[in-house]
Amino acid sequence: MLGLFVGLSRYGFARPLFEQHRARIVDFLEEAGLDVPIPADPAQYAEEADALTQQLTLAAVERSAELGQFMYVGASSVLDASMRAGGVVESDDLRDVIVGMLDRFVLAGSQLYERFLVEVAREREGAGPRVLIDHVLSPALRLLRDLIEPLDVDPHTCFVAMPFKPPYAAYFGTFYRPLASALESTALRMWGGLSGEDYVDLMLRSCAAAAP
Repeated sequence: MLGLFVGLSRYGFARPLFEQHRARIVDFLEEAGLDVPIPADPAQYAEEADALTQQLTLAAVERSAELGQFMYVGASSVLDASMRAGGVVESDDLRDVIVGMLDRFVLAGSQLYERFLVEVAREREGAGPRVLIDHVLSPALRLLRDLIEPLDVDPHTCFVAMPFKPPYAAYFGTFYRPLASALESTALRMWGGLSGEDYVDLMLRSCAAAAP
């Protein structure tokens, strides 16, 4: 999800949700202890997007190699899909890198990623020349759901259902995570700034992977 928001936020078609997506990027970085400033102006963000993505990936890798790799997969997937939706892709180099990273985690990378690209193309059918955020976002959420589908229930993970509005959003870092840690567990919550059927499917699958 971090990579998904980082990748989408550069595009004009995602600008209506820029403030919400940026807020969740900032929240996550604070929770993970990553000190990377995120431009508040969408035009500045778009201008610095490539350098910022690289900086965030490196910072994430320092925190956790796995976190860095999946952040890269998320950001690169929406970049690849957005370019394809706009008709500007000339090679499959980026696709091959993403598939290779997924395969290293034994996640049927080629099958899942091809399905993702097919769904992006299907979302674009009959939509005219404009690329809309749902053309990329909905398939990306389904890709993430498919990636976590094989996961077994983790007895050391608990799912936290909570509002994202102040003051409740801050409680995740100050109360829920420390409480879960004290119980030898890891707190998991969903991301704000999203809604819709695909998001609900992802949320339910995330709940199912946490301890009952």
